[in-house]
Amino acid sequence: MTKKIQFKKIGTVGAFVLPAMIPLIVFWIYPILRTVYISFTDWDYMMPEYNFVGVQNFINLFHDSRFYDALWNTVVFCMGTLVPTIVLGLMLALLMQKAFKGSGIVKFILFSPWITPTVAISIVWVWIYDPDTGIANQILRFLHLPALEWINSSDTAMLAVIIVTIWKSLGYAMIFYFIGKCMIEEI
Repeated sequence: MTKKIQFKKIGTVGAFVLPAMIPLIVFWIYPILRTVYISFTDWDYMMPEYNFVGVQNFINLFHDSRFYDALWNTVVFCMGTLVPTIVLGLMLALLMQKAFKGSGIVKFILFSPWITPTVAISIVWVWIYDPDTGIANQILRFLHLPALEWINSSDTAMLAVIIVTIWKSLGYAMIFYFIGKCMIEEI
């Protein structure tokens, strides 16, 4: 194959790939590289002046106990949402394999939190978690359990956020596994 034909093929591939690469570079690669650069400066995001400080920001970070608290909270949140979402999503997908009367409505109800705007979901869950009139505490009182402060207490706020996240993600996980299982059966 001559160099002219190879160059023509590369040019053709480039013509198709370039339009997709421009937004990728502008909105993903450049911001990541810029963020990495800024992490080595003392810029306060307000003043135009900044100094290069090298790894001092990272040294300060690893000596701050709040970093380890935040890291632990991240691990708890990830494991507290991922494991139940995956397990429950798979279980629901397996239950939805059998067609039954109203199964389409059940799938829609389970999937609807995924397509509902986050702002609306947040408002509804704030009402649900209200310490005085929220349905969550009313259920606990009905079961003769103590009411919780839910989002007003650092002891229960993580649990409240995990519950909402699982509830919002469960329908998507169910549909994901349901479609995956259907695709496997077709093969």
